[in-house]
Amino acid sequence: SGPNPLVFLARRSQALRFMAGYHVFPGGRIDDEEPTAPVIGALDTTDAAAIHAVAREIFEETGLLIASGTLPDRETIRAARVAVLDGKDTFDAFLDRHNMRIDATRFEPAGDWVTPAIAPIRFDTRYYICRVPEATGEELHIGEIDALDWFTPADARKAWRAGRIQLPPPVA
Repeated sequence: SGPNPLVFLARRSQALRFMAGYHVFPGGRIDDEEPTAPVIGALDTTDAAAIHAVAREIFEETGLLIASGTLPDRETIRAARVAVLDGKDTFDAFLDRHNMRIDATRFEPAGDWVTPAIAPIRFDTRYYICRVPEATGEELHIGEIDALDWFTPADARKAWRAGRIQLPPPVA
């Protein structure tokens, strides 16, 4: 935090059919059977499922682990992420083995937004602001994401205006 907070943006792979090459906020969908047990302090099960999905998707996409408890070393986090992505482990089993939980109070709701009508695919998305320490886990590029960047909002806007990054249009 502070006067110049950083935002975490993930560049989507050029191989993707939607928003290829764009810098976006990491995240994803709530699974039909999204667990809620490891989320503490959630308002209700809907809130718990959404926050769980955010933490799980960010871990899967970037390797950034947003959980309470003593974080394992980087190699353990890296190996766990690979195992989760390969279907050999689950995010919740990893959290449980290391006595970690997702703390809902670290996730500040930032609105429910819908992709603009001009987009070929539209999403109704719940956004959160999450404050994390600088060194929270291994940022490993696998799959959908091919780059990760921390920007101040002003620097992201400057990079976009200079054509160094692509940002999606605002959502309403």
